[in-house]
Amino acid sequence: MPRNENIVLPLALLAIGLVVPGCGGAEKTSESAAVDVNEIEQDDEGPTRRRSRVPGMDDDDDDDDDDVSIEGLKGHLDPYDIQVGMEGHSSALATCFQVEAKHKKFLGGQVELSFTIARDGTVKSVRATKSSVGSWPVEKCLLAESRTMKFKKPKGGEADFSLPLDFEARRSANWWTEEKAEGAIGVLAKELSACSGEAGSAEPRNVWVTLYLGNRGVVESVGFASPHTAGIDTAWADCAQSRVRAWTLVDPLGKIAKLGFRYNPE
Repeated sequence: MPRNENIVLPLALLAIGLVVPGCGGAEKTSESAAVDVNEIEQDDEGPTRRRSRVPGMDDDDDDDDDDVSIEGLKGHLDPYDIQVGMEGHSSALATCFQVEAKHKKFLGGQVELSFTIARDGTVKSVRATKSSVGSWPVEKCLLAESRTMKFKKPKGGEADFSLPLDFEARRSANWWTEEKAEGAIGVLAKELSACSGEAGSAEPRNVWVTLYLGNRGVVESVGFASPHTAGIDTAWADCAQSRVRAWTLVDPLGKIAKLGFRYNPE
C-alpha cells in the first residue's frame, strides 16, 4: 500500500482531491489538488462544485457564488474554519480508497460529500450525494471518517457545505451509456426493494448505483449515492451491495465495464 500524506489546504482554498495515480503498475504516493472557492455553488441541496460530466450525474448551470464563505440556510462557516476541521483527516480519507483500489485497480471516480454542521461544530449529518467510484466500502469508509470531524461553531446557526473528492483509477474501464446499462440490468433492479425490509429502514429515493463488470459478466464492485435529503441507510446499502454482487450480467469480453442506473427515481 502506498504511503499516505496529509493534504494541506492553502487558506484561500476550500476543497480537496485525493488522487492515487498509476504508472507502469506501480503505486504512487497520494497527492493533493485544491479548488478555488469561486468554484463552489449554492443551491437547495447546499454548495456544490462544478466538475466534468459523468454519465447520470449532471451538474446545475447556476451562476457561481462569489461569496468566500460557505453558507447554509441558517448559518455559515468560513473556508479557513472548514480547512481546520478537515486537518488530520486527509490521510484517512485517502486510505479509504487505497485499501480497496490495491486489489481493484479499475476503481476510480468522483465522490461528493454533503455536510450539515450543527451549532456546536459537530457533524450533524453527511451524505454521499454524488458518486461514480462504484465501491460501497469506499463510500461507507469516507462517510464514517467524515462523521468524526469537528469544526468551529458556525455563525448564525447550522451550516451546509460540500466536499468533492477525486480518485484516479490505475486501470481504465469502459463507461456504458445509461440506456445500455438499464437494458443490461432489466428487472434485476427490483430485487433491491427487498432490502428496506431486511434492513428495517425506509426505502431510499433517487439512488444512483455504479457498478463494474468483469470476466463473464460478474459484478466486481458496486457503490451508491443519493442527493435526497434522507440519504441512504447503511444497512440498506450493505444489503443492496450483497444482492448486486450476486448478479451475472453481460460479459464485457476481456475488459472492465463501468455502468450505472437509477433506483427508485423521483
